[in-house]
Amino acid sequence: MSDAAHIARPGRAGLMTWVAAMRPKTLPAGLAPVVVGAAIGHSQQGAPWQAREWGLFAACAIGALSVQVATNFANECHDFRKGADGPDRIGPTRAVAAGIIAPAQMWIATAIALAVAGLAAAWLSIEVSPGYAVLGVISAALALAYTGGPMPLAYVGLGDLFVLAFFGIVAVVATGLALGAELHAQLVIAGVACGLLSTAILAVNNLRDRVGDARARKLTLAVRLGERFARIEFAACVVGALGCFAWLAAGQDPMAYLPCVPSVLLLAQVWRVLRGLDGRPLNGVLASTGSALLATAVLFAVVLIRS
Repeated sequence: MSDAAHIARPGRAGLMTWVAAMRPKTLPAGLAPVVVGAAIGHSQQGAPWQAREWGLFAACAIGALSVQVATNFANECHDFRKGADGPDRIGPTRAVAAGIIAPAQMWIATAIALAVAGLAAAWLSIEVSPGYAVLGVISAALALAYTGGPMPLAYVGLGDLFVLAFFGIVAVVATGLALGAELHAQLVIAGVACGLLSTAILAVNNLRDRVGDARARKLTLAVRLGERFARIEFAACVVGALGCFAWLAAGQDPMAYLPCVPSVLLLAQVWRVLRGLDGRPLNGVLASTGSALLATAVLFAVVLIRS
């Protein structure tokens, strides 16, 4: 099908179409590490937040979510151009590939999302450190390079590493430091835990889409290393995150283990994936993993705030 056929109906997109294009089931990957980093900063400061701290938290959350939304919007355009979102797609309908949103409209939305992220980074650079401006530029560049540019990360098997680093360690550490945390093991291990659960979301996504991705030469790890690897990767990420949160809780009162509960419940989905669950049912696993990540972050924050 030609590009013209795909964009023959631009302008029909309503609010819910744009919300769907943001890929809301994946957005916990952007918000959860900010919540975790903020909770660590709050616990180390040991004082109630004032307006400044709430503003810094909001800037971190808005910045992280805006970068993720920009990444998702840009992915729609790049994957459409490269044929990765074909009519046989198993996952949710992509608005650009379906002709509901024109590529030009999606690129404008991408630019707006990056501008919002830039404003958040600029404010953090003024209030905290100029390093946040640098981080904002790097994040924007990687958002566009995830599926675009001369070496798109997702097309060469580096998407998982990017997610582990930026939707885990970098997001937790950057938020924690902005809110007064010290750089030590708790901050880094919490970042690894969030990154592993975010990578689990990606692993399920890539397992589901592996056939179409292979046809479009999108060489994700599920394509490069095979279906069995993708299933084991998902299991390893969930179990690894559970281990990280258990390590963080060790030696404390039993309530400190509350953040482990969502990952424990997610083990049922791990078993289904290891037993061969495939196709559209994996959409439910993806949603469950995103919910588990957000629930884990909230429980982690509750435990630290009450301690």
